[in-house]
Amino acid sequence: MKENIKLSFLWVAIVAGMSSHSLMDVMPLFWNADIAISKDGVVPVSMLVMMAVVSFTLPITGLLLSLYAVKRCYKMVHFCLAALLALFCTVHSTELIFSFELQQLFIHPVLVILSITLVYEAWKWYKKV
Repeated sequence: MKENIKLSFLWVAIVAGMSSHSLMDVMPLFWNADIAISKDGVVPVSMLVMMAVVSFTLPITGLLLSLYAVKRCYKMVHFCLAALLALFCTVHSTELIFSFELQQLFIHPVLVILSITLVYEAWKWYKKV
């Protein structure tokens, strides 16, 4: 049961980090400052769907699996979700190289560390069975 709590905490921390990431992007609005938007002001639906999947659906599915999975195949699915999220966080953090934003400097590296830790713990949990 200790592994389940550790994994669950990591998933919740990642959801909190992704929420903070989004919040930091819109914070300038409170000071009547510009935020990055497209020229026509419309977000592509594919981007919205991808972000909903990556920042909510995938972590919540991982959280549920960490709490309720008992079969080895479900633990492998859990590990794959963690690895997919770690890959996304790592690739997304390269954004700091191309367009540096100070506020994201504190969030991206933490998300990478959390997601890699999650992969490591998920692998240990999978191998324990």
